[in-house]
Amino acid sequence: MKKLIAAGLVVMMSFGVTACGDKETSGKQQEQAKEQSPKQVVDAYFEAVKKADFETMKKMSESASEDQIKFESPQEEKYAKFIFSKMSVEVGEEKIDGDKATVQTKVTSIDFGQLVGKMFSEALKQALANGGQEQSKEEMDQMLEAMMKDENAPTATSDATVHLVKKDGKWVFAEKNEELAKALVGTLQDAAQQ
Repeated sequence: MKKLIAAGLVVMMSFGVTACGDKETSGKQQEQAKEQSPKQVVDAYFEAVKKADFETMKKMSESASEDQIKFESPQEEKYAKFIFSKMSVEVGEEKIDGDKATVQTKVTSIDFGQLVGKMFSEALKQALANGGQEQSKEEMDQMLEAMMKDENAPTATSDATVHLVKKDGKWVFAEKNEELAKALVGTLQDAAQQ
C-alpha cells in the first residue's frame, strides 16, 4: 500500500513541480519544439507519461530537481509504470495569452480510493475465512497488482486545466499544475487519507 501511495506521489510531484530538463537538445529538436502548439506539447507530454519516459517529461517542463522522479523500490516503479500505461487523456481547447497558455484536458485513471477500499475489504474477508490470519505483505501486493490489472478496475475521470509557459521560444509545462496533479493521483491521495 505504501508503495502505491509513494508511486502516486512521485507522479504528483512530476506535475506539481516538474524536473529540470537537459538544456542541450539538438537544433532540430529545438526547432520542432518551437513549432509545437500548446495542445501539441500536452499531447506529446502525455505520450511520454504513458511510456514512463521521465527524461522527455523533464525536457518539456519549466523547472524542478532530479530527485523528484525517483522510486524507492523496483515494485514502486513497476506500479507507477503500470498506472501510467493505463491512463487516458483527452486534450481539448487551448487558449494562448502572450507567453502563457492553458489547455483543457479530461484525465481518466485508476480510481485508487475504490481500488484500495476493495483490496482491504477482500483482505478482511480472507482473514476472517482463515481464522483471523492477516494477509502477508507479499499477498497484499499480489492482490493489489491483480486488481490494478483487472480490465474492470474502477476508474475516475477528472477535468484539468494544464498551464504552459513559453520558455526559450517553446511551450513547456508551467512549474505548478496542481489541478492536473490532482486529476492524475487525486484518488490516490484520497485513499491515503482514509
